[in-house]
Amino acid sequence: MPKMQVRLAAIIKNEFSPRRPELVRLLNSNYYDAIMEAYQDLGGDFTNFPPQIGAYDISTESFDIELDEYLHYNRYRQSTLESPIYIMLPQFPLELYCAWCAPGQEAEIKCLHAGSHGGKWSTPSSERQFGISNAPGDLSGSGSSRWKQRAFNDYRKDVLSLVINRPLVRISVYDKIGDYTVEQILDSPNYMDFAPQVNAFVESRLPSM
Repeated sequence: MPKMQVRLAAIIKNEFSPRRPELVRLLNSNYYDAIMEAYQDLGGDFTNFPPQIGAYDISTESFDIELDEYLHYNRYRQSTLESPIYIMLPQFPLELYCAWCAPGQEAEIKCLHAGSHGGKWSTPSSERQFGISNAPGDLSGSGSSRWKQRAFNDYRKDVLSLVINRPLVRISVYDKIGDYTVEQILDSPNYMDFAPQVNAFVESRLPSM
C-alpha cells in the first residue's frame, strides 16, 4: 500500500478494512447506458464492461475514500468527468478535477512523468479492453491503454456510489487544507498533527444529511 494511503488511513476516523466494490450491480443499473457511453468514448471494445475492480483505498462504517495521486489526472479522466452522472454528485469536486485533468497542464505532465513506463502505461488487460498503446509517453492517437482503464475504473466507482447510495469521498493530492496540499500533509513526518483538519475536510465532501 502506498505511503500516503497508509498515512491517510491512519488519520481517518472509524477506518475499516477496504471493501471491494460491488460493480456487478452496475450491469443492471439505471446508469448502464451512461457507463457504456463513457467506456466506448475511451475506446472500450468489450460488449459489456468488465465487473472486476480493486478495493477502495479506505473504507469506514458509512462511506469509502479514494486517494487520487498523480496517475489519476489526465485527458482520459477528463473525458469521464463529462458524464451527466456528476450532476447527481454535488459534493464531487468536479470543477477542480476538470482543471487538474486538462490536457497538457501541470497535473497531466506529472502523470506523464509518473506513469509513462511499464505497467503504469500498458498491461495485457488494459490493451484487451482499450487497444494497443502507443510508445511510452506518446499521448497522441491511441495513447495509453492503462491510463484509460484507470480513468474508467475511477468513473465506475463514482457511479456505484449512486447505485448503492453509499458516499464515496475522493481526496486529491492537490487538494488544499489550510495552507498545505494533501500531498504536503501526508509527506510530513508530523502528518498526524493534521488529523482534525483532514477529518473535517473529508466530512465536507460528504453529502449533507
